[in-house]
Amino acid sequence: MADQYNRRTVVRISAIRIVVLSLMIGTLAYNPYYYILFGFAVLGLAYGQAGGIVPKRFPKKVPLF
Repeated sequence: MADQYNRRTVVRISAIRIVVLSLMIGTLAYNPYYYILFGFAVLGLAYGQAGGIVPKRFPKKVPLF
């Protein structure tokens, strides 16, 4: 998905989906399977893309000593 779109865009969409997931907490009592599956999908997508964005925020050459 990040190959077709920008990584930041994918993370932003994932953040919006995490907000939707948090608003769906009421469905946990009635349909826990849907909540858990949607949660794993959304959080997995966000975690995978965040791993690629975080290193880019730091300078490329950092002296060790």
